[in-house]
Amino acid sequence: MKIRLLFFVFLLIGPAWGCLNLDEQDLQGHHITNSDPFDDPDYFFSDSPGRWGEDLREVERRPITPETRNDRGVCLAHLGRAKEALAIFRQIEAESPGRYQTAANMGTCYELIGEDRLALFWIKEGIRRNPNSHQGTEWLHQSILEAKLALAKNPEWFRDHSLLGYDFGSNQAPVLPPQLASPAEQVRLRKALEYQLGERVPLVPPPDPIVGDLLFNLANLRTLDTSVQRGQVWMKFSLRYHPPALNLARRRLAYLESLAPVKPVRLQRTEPAPPWRPALAVCSLLTLLLFYQRRQGR
Repeated sequence: MKIRLLFFVFLLIGPAWGCLNLDEQDLQGHHITNSDPFDDPDYFFSDSPGRWGEDLREVERRPITPETRNDRGVCLAHLGRAKEALAIFRQIEAESPGRYQTAANMGTCYELIGEDRLALFWIKEGIRRNPNSHQGTEWLHQSILEAKLALAKNPEWFRDHSLLGYDFGSNQAPVLPPQLASPAEQVRLRKALEYQLGERVPLVPPPDPIVGDLLFNLANLRTLDTSVQRGQVWMKFSLRYHPPALNLARRRLAYLESLAPVKPVRLQRTEPAPPWRPALAVCSLLTLLLFYQRRQGR
């Protein structure tokens, strides 16, 4: 009986769950229904230094182990102290060689201090130690570092090369590359872009041509695999980083906006309870408790 009472009260005062659907459209003008929360790159890539400062203080209160030292290095890297973090990871590698996390973290720290060749070595070593690391997306981190090294040799590298190897066309509307004809390949690329950009954007301020190129590709993919509205949100975000195809990105954004302007939408998985619901819950609870006590007294 008590459990049923609590469940009833939760239904009264708790959030109202519902399926919220957005009406969006594809490039052909067909209306599509999308129940996923609307894309918000600023929220997706948010990274608070205050949070990492708190995490660092919490880690430093724990017993010293390879795991806590690793976590301390991660916090330091996010706080802009990559050299200090690298020293920690190098010491862990010397004492406990072969750990995947150490290799991956050393690669990231070497990249943050501008040692891209060493970064590539350790990212490849991390992939060798754990091919499924970072949800199997580290192949993209390797490609990013190879592109950075190529750009260091030839600043015009992007004129004749592509980081991902996919061509979404040069017209105002993107076209699907043949390599992405399979929905499974589209999911694989989108997963890699979102994961690697989620790691990279908080650490790399704009402008940055590589991040810009990755965001531009994600914008094209979102336009084609989801909707015009999702595509233009990511295309606008890519412009902050000045992608190599900057003029095309601007033209494409203008075209997508002409098809279906994005309306400000803030989706939530829950709807707040009406203001009268807590009062009703209290009254209902008192009534049920009185009823329960009378039954017990019989």
